[in-house]
Amino acid sequence: MNRTAIALALNVALAASLCAPAAAQADPVARTYDLRAVTQPSHVDVFSARAAPLLQPDDEGGALELESDDGVGTLARILSFAFESELEAPGNELRLDDEGRARIVAPDATHQSIAKMLESLGGALNAPLAVRIDVVELPAGAAARGGLLSLADADKLLAGGARRSFTLRAPRGRVAMLDASTLRQIVGGYGVEVAEQSAQFDPLTQTVSSGVRCALRATDNGAGAQLALYASISQLQPLRVRELHLGGVHGSEGGAKTHVGKVEIELATLLAFSGGFNVFIPKERAAVFTSAVALESGQRHFAWVLRCEGHSGVKVTQLLRGGSRLHHVHVWDTSWVEPPRARVSGALIGRDIVAAARNLEWLQGDERGLQVELAAPPLTERLARWGERASDVFTLGPYAIALSREGQLPELSNGERTDGGDPSSVLLNWKLARSGALVASGSAPLLVGEASAWMQGAEARRIREADVEVASKVGALCPMVASALDGLLIHARPMATAQGLDVELSLDASIQSGALSERSVGAPLALPVDQASWDVLTVRETLRARPAPYVFQGGGGLELEVTILPAL
Repeated sequence: MNRTAIALALNVALAASLCAPAAAQADPVARTYDLRAVTQPSHVDVFSARAAPLLQPDDEGGALELESDDGVGTLARILSFAFESELEAPGNELRLDDEGRARIVAPDATHQSIAKMLESLGGALNAPLAVRIDVVELPAGAAARGGLLSLADADKLLAGGARRSFTLRAPRGRVAMLDASTLRQIVGGYGVEVAEQSAQFDPLTQTVSSGVRCALRATDNGAGAQLALYASISQLQPLRVRELHLGGVHGSEGGAKTHVGKVEIELATLLAFSGGFNVFIPKERAAVFTSAVALESGQRHFAWVLRCEGHSGVKVTQLLRGGSRLHHVHVWDTSWVEPPRARVSGALIGRDIVAAARNLEWLQGDERGLQVELAAPPLTERLARWGERASDVFTLGPYAIALSREGQLPELSNGERTDGGDPSSVLLNWKLARSGALVASGSAPLLVGEASAWMQGAEARRIREADVEVASKVGALCPMVASALDGLLIHARPMATAQGLDVELSLDASIQSGALSERSVGAPLALPVDQASWDVLTVRETLRARPAPYVFQGGGGLELEVTILPAL
């Protein structure tokens, strides 16, 4: 199937008889059309969200910015072009108000043609791709198979535990977003302000989000759906409340005096599976991700099932408007010229995460984080060469629209996308054990040719060290809090080579060994800080798909098994 030129099925062929002289001589009628009801806003800005770390103070957790163009101006241009001769007739007109309503004065026969065109445009431009997401909690140790499963096998998996279900309806070119989370405000730290003879400790509040958050862009080629997906599924563990005695030293001519006050700090731990994924879901299939952890920080086992509940298929056609001069309106869905992609960025991609894994704490900012972007594919440059073959060329989301008086259908070709068949996927399975005891496992179906990255495990806030602030006669000691990872960071990019399927794999595991301990630091003021040990395993490999597992060994008896198989 050639996907270099994919057009919408908008079949409107209006006979020239609709615009016969008798119709043109009829009395004009004024009617109002709500153009905002015909098309939906074009969302082309980037969705951006942090996938790791998740426990950051003052984090808004990703934003969805919408383009201000709601498509009303585009529809008005199409109508003005297609019905140019009628609207130029004496007494006829098209006026657009600020509310997106078009007042058109024209004969009744022209209104019938306009209504048919708007109905066809509205049905196509607003056709959503419904993606159903099921998250099922499974008992510890339950068998769960990931990959591209049949719908029947996916239903069997969903029957194995308690589940939550969501449906995202994503029209082409738009971001669909769901936030089904719970927010909790905590006192997550303290800051200190000092002056010449005084010091004050300020509580730092933090909002912790747990639950399900996801966003996607989607396109459909009839054989399946390609998703650019951000997903975060997290569970807040019981808060660890620490009682601290914060104080300062005030110096004077009579000597130094110590002042201490008792406060409490709430330290959060979040079990999470969070990342950015590029996925292709064939028709009559479901994409299944699995994740299981049994860590010092907590346990969780779930399967995450995605399926598409409607496919539009692909047809090549054009919009025709008959009249004294034949005007053509060509509308293409260019989603498959450049499908949506989830872009993952951060130090993990640059392979600098090794140092972070060994230092164990995240830094504030993006240096050791994982960021996910869902960007709209650019179309303007690809359509520039159409300028000589059409009176006007413009875009609306992923739709390319050409207005032509020549009667010849422009082609979107020249190999923007190579016809290599339907997208293929690989199934990445991983299992991490320590001295034979399972600590983390999972599976993910990944699109060949695109990178995906995610965090699996627990992120916990810890008192890392003491911060000293001094002035001329005052000194104060306060806690410095940072996030530590107890789990895995994985980056995988499947590639098709002449020898078969390869996966460029980057994996960093930092697994806490034993419970936290406290140690008092500082003099003359003292503060308890958290201490723990981690076992570390880092993998940087390019692995060939094969049935047998690859085995890697790390510190503290860690052993990793990775299996790579074609997903179908």
